[in-house]
Amino acid sequence: SGKSYSRQYIRSLTSQIQIRLVEIDLGEYRDEEITPRDIGITIGLALGSPLPEFDLKTSRWTINFLNWFGYQVESLRGQIWIVFDGFGDATPPRSVYESVDNLTRRIGQERLPQVRCVLIDFEERLPREIEPVVEYHQTPQIEAMDIAQFFLEQNLGIQPERISELTAR
Repeated sequence: SGKSYSRQYIRSLTSQIQIRLVEIDLGEYRDEEITPRDIGITIGLALGSPLPEFDLKTSRWTINFLNWFGYQVESLRGQIWIVFDGFGDATPPRSVYESVDNLTRRIGQERLPQVRCVLIDFEERLPREIEPVVEYHQTPQIEAMDIAQFFLEQNLGIQPERISELTAR
């Protein structure tokens, strides 16, 4: 699917230019409820820094985590990309959307130039105050006919029937 190609592309790109990548696939939590703490643990592990014990109340936990994250980012060299995927594959609780809002707000307002947050299959609007630093990209779904048409236009000498057969897989 286009989403999996997007993640493969991001993985390839970040490895080639040595960007630290944090991948959070909400689809992995289909049968369980994901919490902001789960997201924080994933980010902490990817940064190589275990999380300290924070207050378990979600709102305070998120604030404490974001403060900790800001200090961690300052001490690291290089860029960090945090990629969220699977919003359409799972039904995350409202607290996860609020955590994403808070994370993107922190990245945008504090101008953490070394951090990028990529949201795949995210249908909600982000906080208005960070709009100046947000880029939205809508990528249309690629169908087998699009792939077949691409190969036909490349004039590779492959018979149209064979292209149709290959793209049908």
